[in-house]
Amino acid sequence: MKKFVVTAITLAAVSGAAFAYEGEIKEIAAHINEQINVYIDGEQAGEEFAPIIYEGRAYMPIRAVSEKLGIKIYWNEEQKSIELGAKKDAYQLTAADYEDRFYSEFTSDKELLTLGGNSSDYGIIFRRDYGDFGDYEGGYVNYAAVVKPGGNHTKFGGTIRMENNTNAEKVLFKFYENYVEDRLIKEIEVKRGEDVQFEIDISSVDKLYIYQRSEDRLEKFSDPVKMIIAEPYFK
Repeated sequence: MKKFVVTAITLAAVSGAAFAYEGEIKEIAAHINEQINVYIDGEQAGEEFAPIIYEGRAYMPIRAVSEKLGIKIYWNEEQKSIELGAKKDAYQLTAADYEDRFYSEFTSDKELLTLGGNSSDYGIIFRRDYGDFGDYEGGYVNYAAVVKPGGNHTKFGGTIRMENNTNAEKVLFKFYENYVEDRLIKEIEVKRGEDVQFEIDISSVDKLYIYQRSEDRLEKFSDPVKMIIAEPYFK
């Protein structure tokens, strides 16, 4: 039996990484029982589903289970909450809410939106062969898109994904209320092969400018092959 200390088991399973939580955290002692087999829809699940036993109850990683069952899961950083299924009071973006800036496209093609084994119903793709600028011979490009809340929403969110097969170790997505005037709302760092869920404040914003610039990558001027903002929404 493997003994260890578990802190905020469920939240860690949602984020997939350690994070700081300012609220009250209770430290507990638990163990993993690898002799318990887990079956989902009649098929035996993998090692990542091994349950944690605490006070006679079995606890499983909520992200692994929800994704296996096809239930969407979100981490709401602002409210420090886990959201399963449809987002409350969320408005799904449509093509009418999107405007191409360069090398991006809004699509509902699930095949195009599949990345890292994850598929989405709709999203914004950033890829070199998309956009109105034609062929580019400089070895790298900048990417951008515009979404149009029209001042009618207070939040913009979704999941940013970057494929693993790229020479860019990490990128920085920048969200502007006004790009020309450098009125930056938020910066979000995304590493190679990573999924980053986000929700940012866009109160009174008419147009939201999304930029991913070559000078903000590591290494500089490297070129990600494909990035996605999966299932973007307004609230």
